[in-house]
Amino acid sequence: MILNKEKTIQIIADFLSDYINSTSLKSFYIQDGTNLNLNIKICERARRKCGAQIYLIWKDSEEDNYEFAKHIGDADKHNCLIVSGLCKTDSINRSFYKYDSDKLADIYPLLDLYKSEIIQIGGTKDLHSEHKDIEYADRQNEQNGIIISKESPLKHEDWFKYTKHQKEVIAKMHAREKSTRHKDLVSRGAIYPRLRNLDILK
Repeated sequence: MILNKEKTIQIIADFLSDYINSTSLKSFYIQDGTNLNLNIKICERARRKCGAQIYLIWKDSEEDNYEFAKHIGDADKHNCLIVSGLCKTDSINRSFYKYDSDKLADIYPLLDLYKSEIIQIGGTKDLHSEHKDIEYADRQNEQNGIIISKESPLKHEDWFKYTKHQKEVIAKMHAREKSTRHKDLVSRGAIYPRLRNLDILK
């Protein structure tokens, strides 16, 4: 199945705009360069709808490519809604940033999409091998819970079905997920639009 690129981007942008309008924050900050081009497109559409200002992390001339976006320094983060590029493929390989939760909020507009889907709708580079492995493990987890299981994957009833490389990937991702399980995104109040139940497929 192929995502409807324009509709998917618009759904996320509308969600982001509506969320900003529901808060006292009138600016938002793109956290990192991951999925930057797609985040830029989403944020620009959200900005047009809600009138908020976009800030980029970049401290070099790259921000000049986006006339609507202003540079922001570290001291200004607390006045912004943070927009993370984190996606579903990263959900078992989590990265976390330490922010003052009383002063700002994290929002993950892409968290319901796999990296391969982001590449598809964002026109970015091909999926590299590690992301392919992470995505494979995450998809397997959706089928049988092998990654988030409290038991070792070696004890899982489907373990014998996997190749040597697949077993290595699953074991590695299980260990990564387990080490950050107490920091699960949803339990931290991660906010993101749910796309799977919407009619966004061609």
